[in-house]
Order: sequence, then C-alpha cells, then structure tokens
Amino acid sequence: MTIEEFKNLAQGIQAILIAIAAIIASGWAVYTFRSLLSVQKATIELEKIQTELIKHKAELSRIQKELESKPMVQISVEPSLLKGNNNLFIRVKITFENTGNTQEFIDWEKSSITAALVLGITDGKLLHTDPIVGILGRINAFAVGEQLWPGEIATDEAIIPINEHGIYVIEVKGNLSVESAAILKNQSGKECDSIMAGTSLYFDTGS
Repeated sequence: MTIEEFKNLAQGIQAILIAIAAIIASGWAVYTFRSLLSVQKATIELEKIQTELIKHKAELSRIQKELESKPMVQISVEPSLLKGNNNLFIRVKITFENTGNTQEFIDWEKSSITAALVLGITDGKLLHTDPIVGILGRINAFAVGEQLWPGEIATDEAIIPINEHGIYVIEVKGNLSVESAAILKNQSGKECDSIMAGTSLYFDTGS
C-alpha cells in the first residue's frame, strides 16, 4: 500500500468516525432534550399535586376542627314572685353557662322568655293559657345578646307580668349563634336554620 492509498484510507475512516460521532452527539442531544422536557413536565405535575394536597389538608383541618367543636350552652332558671302597686310579676333569674369549647352568642332578638298559667291536664296533655312574654331588665336599652367564651357564665333577669296567682310553666329559650347552628348541622347531617338551648319548669306563685 502506497502512502497516498494509506492517506486516503485514513481520511475515509476519519470521515466515518466523525459521522458516527455526529450521530451519537445528535442522539444524546435529542435524549437530553426529551429528558429535560420530561423533568419539566414532571416538576409541573408535582407542583400541581402539592397544591392539591395543600387544599385537601386545609379542608381536612377545617372538617377536623368542626368535628372537635362542641357547641353547648346550659340554661338554668330561678323564679320568684314580685309584688308592688297591686301588680304581680314573676321574676326570672337566668344563668347561661358555656360548657362547650366554642365561642357562643345568645341572640335575644330570636330568643324568648315566657310563662303560661296551668289550667289542668286532659288526655295526657297540659292545658294552659296563652304564653305571656317576659321583659329583660333594661332601662332605655335593647338587649342584643349574651357573648360567652368557653367556660364563661353570664346571668340576666327578666320579669313576666301575671294577673293571678297559680301554677305557671316558665320556659326560656336561647337562640344559639349561626356558627354553632352550622357546626351542629354538619355533625348531625340534618337541615336546620337555628339551634335553641332552653329549659322549662313549674312555679307556684302561692296565694
């Protein structure tokens, strides 16, 4: 083999190697590009999943908080008789105690304090007069409500005008907050617009 032939052979081999290297480089570039796109796509999908997880965690936390929330208000009543200027009144001392673990508000506008004179019992049913509405002890003011933190106790008084002595059934109903109604609605699964906490008792005014 002459030097010229060897030179031509070497140049041919060099051209083939360069072509192979170019093919390999092109393939690597395509692989790298596709891999980069896959990584970017995977990163975007991961960010979406993380965003959804954050939303679900927040919703789960809200539901857990509602399930742990226990709105509860206990109401007790102490009646007594007031007399003056030929008028008769039943004085009602009302005690509210927030025995739950949520903040509570008793809406007086939607609550009630009533008394009815007992007339008797017929066929297992209590007969009584129309309820008489009581008035809270306020001077030139309107009672909005009672704000109660967990464990807090509040007292209030009302008077109910009556015309005669006898046995009265006294009933106090406190309208709980909208938040409490929503919590209890979710926990019970029953539709309700408002929740009442209340108590009733019989009171003999004597003669």
